[in-house]
Amino acid sequence: MKPKVLVLLAALLAATSVGYSKADIDKIVTEARLDLDNAPAVVATVITTEPDDAVDILTGALVKIPERALAILRAALEVMPDRAKDFVRIAILAQPKLAPEIVTTALTLFPDKTAELIAAAVEVAPEDVRSAIAAPGNGNGATFDASGRIPGTFTGRPPSPPFPAQPIKPGLVSPSR
Repeated sequence: MKPKVLVLLAALLAATSVGYSKADIDKIVTEARLDLDNAPAVVATVITTEPDDAVDILTGALVKIPERALAILRAALEVMPDRAKDFVRIAILAQPKLAPEIVTTALTLFPDKTAELIAAAVEVAPEDVRSAIAAPGNGNGATFDASGRIPGTFTGRPPSPPFPAQPIKPGLVSPSR
């Protein structure tokens, strides 16, 4: 991590307030936005230090940093797996267009909670993406395979390239001659 991020994390960990105000949450999200590579780590650290404000912090981060929304959600799910259903709902409400990808991200981390995560997502998802969420893998959006394989691929050795790898050109002379 960069020194700037370490200083920010240290300042956030040193804060021992009862809860963050709206202005503090906006400041945290703004600071996380300055370094997009480390934004998921910053948000995850803050929500672990202030679990009571996790909903507000995560919502602010997902709304104000949409280009890193899935990475932020994944980091939040990894540090607080017991709140997966809540975080999926929050993420879909904050970024409804990403609903299929949000569900796929959650299902990748928690394949044993498939039914409850899909049910939670369908509750808050917009009408036009509910079918893609309700039946992941049907070609309408989210695809999920608990084995981690990409659909349509095979397991085993990859195909070898045809021989020769480069086309043979008539009259081609080797540089060693």
